[in-house]
Amino acid sequence: MNPKHPPLWALILKLLRVWRLTFKMPGTLKVSSDKIARMQKMDDHLSDQARKEAEFFDRVYAETDAKHRLENYVVPDEIVRQVTRPGPRPLLHREYACSLLGSLKGKRLLDYGAGDGWNTVCFAKAGAKVWAIDISQKSIELTRKKAAANGVAGSVVAEVRDACRTRFPSAMFDVIYGGGILHHLDVRAAAPELCRILRPDGVAVFYEPIRETRAMDVVKALALRLLNRRPKEVTGTETPLTRGRIALLRPWFEVVRYRQFEVLSSANALIPSRTLKWFLLWADDLLMRCLPAFAELGRAVVIELRRPLKGGDEG
Repeated sequence: MNPKHPPLWALILKLLRVWRLTFKMPGTLKVSSDKIARMQKMDDHLSDQARKEAEFFDRVYAETDAKHRLENYVVPDEIVRQVTRPGPRPLLHREYACSLLGSLKGKRLLDYGAGDGWNTVCFAKAGAKVWAIDISQKSIELTRKKAAANGVAGSVVAEVRDACRTRFPSAMFDVIYGGGILHHLDVRAAAPELCRILRPDGVAVFYEPIRETRAMDVVKALALRLLNRRPKEVTGTETPLTRGRIALLRPWFEVVRYRQFEVLSSANALIPSRTLKWFLLWADDLLMRCLPAFAELGRAVVIELRRPLKGGDEG
């Protein structure tokens, strides 16, 4: 018996594949090479930016370490309360951000930009298993010292990692939290990585500086001049968020919500007073609820992200 010949459609498909490989591959390779070159250029830019950020914050957290060493690295009780037991109507942006996280007991949490390590310790005290990452080696060293001093070292993994390419497994975290990190990053590069590593039912929360108008910056600059005080030192690459930059997160998350803070209460940084601070916080809260347009003057924003829309391979 003669062997069965392959069907005609299979022969046609094979010929089409041979034709595509023969005549189309050079163009495909050319496009791929151009894309690789563009990606390499972007990687070089991001690496240079990350190096500058690391050098700046190594200096900052070396000074912070010296200061906190005098306090035995113990996290203040008020910070622990704000993070682990936020009130029913939080007035502070940090406390409001933490109120969105829900119960942390048994959760895998990424402290995205650990900074001075205070939040990391508080999250571990709340029962989470915490991975703390930062571009600064000094930040990571300080975070480890605080975790040990506060009895939560067994619940904390602190590592230097690139925020835009963390190399964590996909869908690893129930919670991602960032305090003042996104305004240091290219949001277009960070968004897909955040989407990739967040679980489908997880939540990511950030609090950041925001500027939709320069009016408050002008007022602050005048006040600093009158008080003969120097402005806070910042890196050359950080830029406060805008609603336009927040919108860059929308293609990656089904839920993107934000709320602004600190209009009148931003004056407390210039005139420190606990009584004045709480009066201005209550005034801000009342005015923002009655006059939504007033919130657009806010100098801080809390961003809530849920239901990632697109997955990705391990970074």
